[in-house]
Amino acid sequence: MDSGKKPMKKAVVEQRGKKRRAVELQEKTRNEGGARGMRASPLRRLSSKEVSTPQASSVKPFVQGEMTESIKHMMYGFGDEWEPDSDSVELMEEITIEYIRSMTKKALELSLIKGKLDADCLLFLVRKHPKKLERIKQLLAANELLKNVLNSGFDPMEENGISPKTMEGRRVQDTEGHRGTIRFTGTIDGKGEHTYYGIEWDEENRGKHNGEANGKRYFTTKAATSGSFVVPSKVSTGVSLLQALEERYMQAEIKDIREAGQVATASGNSKSIQLVGVHKIQEKQDIGVICKVSLESCQISQLPQRNELHAVAPNIEVLNLAWNLLNSWNQVLVLAEELPKLEELVLSGNRLCYDVEDMSIVFPNVKSLVLNDMNMTWSEIHRVCHNHFPNLKELYAVSNGIDDSQLSEKESQWFAALELIDLSHNSISNWSAVEASLGSISSLKHLILNGNQVEAILPTSSFTSLATLAISDNKIALWSSVDALNTFPALELLRFIKNPLVGNLGAGESRMIIVARCERLAAFNGSEIRAKERVDAEQMYLKRILHELASFSSEEDKQKVLSNHPRYSQLLNKYPDLQKTTASTGGPAALSRSLVAVVFVPMSINATTMDNMEKKIPLNMKVAQLKLLVQKKYGLEPAEHQLSFRNSKKGMPIPMDDDSCEVAYYGLQDGNEILINDA
Repeated sequence: MDSGKKPMKKAVVEQRGKKRRAVELQEKTRNEGGARGMRASPLRRLSSKEVSTPQASSVKPFVQGEMTESIKHMMYGFGDEWEPDSDSVELMEEITIEYIRSMTKKALELSLIKGKLDADCLLFLVRKHPKKLERIKQLLAANELLKNVLNSGFDPMEENGISPKTMEGRRVQDTEGHRGTIRFTGTIDGKGEHTYYGIEWDEENRGKHNGEANGKRYFTTKAATSGSFVVPSKVSTGVSLLQALEERYMQAEIKDIREAGQVATASGNSKSIQLVGVHKIQEKQDIGVICKVSLESCQISQLPQRNELHAVAPNIEVLNLAWNLLNSWNQVLVLAEELPKLEELVLSGNRLCYDVEDMSIVFPNVKSLVLNDMNMTWSEIHRVCHNHFPNLKELYAVSNGIDDSQLSEKESQWFAALELIDLSHNSISNWSAVEASLGSISSLKHLILNGNQVEAILPTSSFTSLATLAISDNKIALWSSVDALNTFPALELLRFIKNPLVGNLGAGESRMIIVARCERLAAFNGSEIRAKERVDAEQMYLKRILHELASFSSEEDKQKVLSNHPRYSQLLNKYPDLQKTTASTGGPAALSRSLVAVVFVPMSINATTMDNMEKKIPLNMKVAQLKLLVQKKYGLEPAEHQLSFRNSKKGMPIPMDDDSCEVAYYGLQDGNEILINDA
C-alpha cells in the first residue's frame, strides 16, 4: 500500500485537507439550508438536544490510538507492509472513527423515530449497499449463534467425545510456540466458574508455580516453576496429521512465495528464506509418490486411523514428526501398518507415554530412529527399540537427561544390526557405565557422546567394532584417556575438542600430539591424517620425550616419564634414525645440546619487508631467548610478537607459547619454519 514514506506523507496532508474542506462545506450547506427554509428530512429537523438521548450519552467515546493495532492488521491483510507508515495508520484510523461516529449518530437519530435502538437501525442505513448489508447480516447471525451456544451450556470437548478428564495428558502449544502437557482441567478457587487448563511446560522456567495455587494443589510438576493455569482459548490442542500433510504438500498457496525459514546474518539479525515458485512446484507435486515428508512443528496431535494415510501417501520412506503435540506410543504405532516402506522416523520434541496395547506391532524396515529431547529414560528407550524396531541401525537419543545410573541398569541384549548410537548432551560422566551398557554391542561402529561430563576414557576389551568416537565438549583432562584409545582395535575417526586437556593448547599442537599418541587414527576432528603428517607428528612427539628424559638423571624419574608415554618404545623402533642419532651423540643429554637448522619467516606488519633468516639454533635454547634473537634481527620487542612453527609451507602452524620451554620440547627439525606474528 505504501510506495514510500515521503510521497505517503504528502498524500496524507492532501487527504486531510480535502476532508477538512468537505466538513466545512457540509456545515456551510447545512446552515444555508436552514436559513433559506429548505425542507429537511425528519432526521435533519431533529435538534442536537433531541439527539442527546440516554442511549447516546452512554456510548463510550473513541480515544485516539485505540484502534491502531487493529488498523495495522487490517492494512497488512490488504497487502500493506507488516509495519505500515505511521501517518497512513493515523489517517486510516481517523477515517474509520469518523465513519463509525457518523453511522452511530444516524442510528441514534433513527431510533428516536422508531422508538428503540437496535440492529435494524444499522440495516436500514446500509440498505442501498448490498455488500455492507450482507456482511452485517453475517456478523449478526454469528453473534446470535455464539450467544445461544454460551447460554446453552454446550461444551465442544464433550461434543467430540472428549471429557475434561480425558484432556489431561494431552499436549498443547501457545501462541509463542512453547509446548506443554495438560495436567489438570477444571475450575480454580477464586476465579469463578471458568474452566482452566493446568499445564506443565516443557521448559522448566516457563511457568510460575508447581501446580499449587492459594494453598491448594491442583497438579504436580517436576520443576518448581514449570506450571501455569491458562484458559483453553490461549493454547492449541493441535491438528491431525492428514490436515498438516494437506496444508504443507497439497493445499494451493494464495501467494507464489512461501517463507521457508530464517538464516542468521553477520550483524546478528535474521533474514527470511523465501521459496519462490510454490505454484509450479505444487502443480507437479504428487503426494502419492513423495518418499520424504517433513511435518516438523505443525502442531500435530492426532495420527490417522487405519488405512487413511496409506491411501494418500503409501510411499513415504522418511517421516519427520519432530516438535509436534503427540503424546502416545500407541498413536505412533499406527504408522507401522500405514507406512510399510518407512526407513527413517523422527519424533524429537514430543512427549510420548508408553501405552501400547498390541506388543506385536513393529516397524520392520525402520533403520534410523530419532528420539532427541523427549524426556525418556534409557530403560524406556531400550524397551521401545527392543519391542518395536527389530532392524534398527541408528539410534539418536540426544538431550534426554540420561545419566550413569540409567546406563548401569541391566538391559537385555540390543539387536545385532545396531551400528550408531548418539547420546550427546545428556548427563553421562562415568566411562565404566558407558562400557557396561554399550560395550557388548558387537555391531556398534559409531558412538557419539558430545556435550556430556565424561572425565576419563579407560582401556577396554569391549567395543571391538567401534570405528568412530565423538567425545567433544566433555571434562577429559588426562593424556591417559587419549592413550586408552589405542585399546580400541578398530578406532579410526576421533572428534575431540572443548575438553580441558586441549583447552590451553593451540589447534595445531593438540592435533600433533593426539595423532602421535593414537597409532590407528585415520581422521581427527573431521580432517584426514595423511601419511606425512603422521610421520612428522610422531617424530616431533618422540623428540619431546627424548628431551624430557634428558632433563632427568635418575632411573626412577625416567621410568615415571616413560609411564606417561606408552608409545615410546614403539616409536623408537619405528624411527631408527632418531635412535642412531641419540646413540652417536652420546645419549639424550648430548641430543639436547645439538643444533637444528630453521628458517625465520617475518609475518609481522612491522617486518614484512625484511628477508627470511636461515639459522642454526641449539635445541636447548628457550623460547624467550629465541624472541631476543628475533628482536636483534628484526627490531621487534618480545612482548610485541609471538612465535609458531610449521613443518612445511602447507603445514598447520603450532604455537610456541611457553617462553620457559626449550626449543627441543616442540620437536623442531631441520628445515622447519619459525613464523613471526604480531602478538
